[in-house]
Amino acid sequence: VEPYGDLIVHQKVMGVDFASGGGDLCVASLIERTSDQHWQLKDQVAWDEPDTDVSVGRTINIYGQWAPDILICDKGGLGYPMFCTISKTVHNIIGCDGASTDKVANPTIHNNRYQAYDDLRQWIDRGWIKIDSQYTISELETIRKKYGASGKMRLLTKDEQKKDGIQSQDRADSLAMAVFGAVHFLG
Repeated sequence: VEPYGDLIVHQKVMGVDFASGGGDLCVASLIERTSDQHWQLKDQVAWDEPDTDVSVGRTINIYGQWAPDILICDKGGLGYPMFCTISKTVHNIIGCDGASTDKVANPTIHNNRYQAYDDLRQWIDRGWIKIDSQYTISELETIRKKYGASGKMRLLTKDEQKKDGIQSQDRADSLAMAVFGAVHFLG
């Protein structure tokens, strides 16, 4: 489906999911607004370097190349020190803690990580985002949710996924984070 509608000011959001090891990838995704309500996944860069200094440098380098309106990156767990270091150089950075509930819009949603995927699901269902990456589409097809003890929906944890033989959805995570940034921080 080709985007349609009146073109507006182009906006770009960069989402970065940092890997915590165990074969996971660090992934930067760039989404770009192509019309008044349509976006496209324009680029993705993945790397598997375990050195956090390399990930910080690579993120800043990609940010300089892509020049997004905002950079949203993982600030939970291992991502927090990288977020702090990057924020000394990049001033339009937003930290995303997937375990937090500060941006949860629906009372049946457990946390920001699920909210990000729900935002992405809505964009896909409405035809608001074009995704050409087969890697990312394949990862999106493996996303599984379940109800937690509180009765709220959540995504399977990385450990639960591994038990079910599901690979980490690193590309999908960075895309969901970028959409989350566009929805909750660009308006």
